[in-house]
Amino acid sequence: MSAYALMRRAHAAHQLCAVYKTKYPYALLCRSGRL
Repeated sequence: MSAYALMRRAHAAHQLCAVYKTKYPYALLCRSGRL
C-alpha cells in the first residue's frame, strides 16, 4: 500500500473519530486507537 493511501486512511479514521466524539459514546474507542 502506498504512503498516500495510508495517509488518506488515517485522515478518514480521524474524521470518523471526530464525528463519533460529538454524536456517539465511542470516544473511548478513538482514544484507545481501535477506530
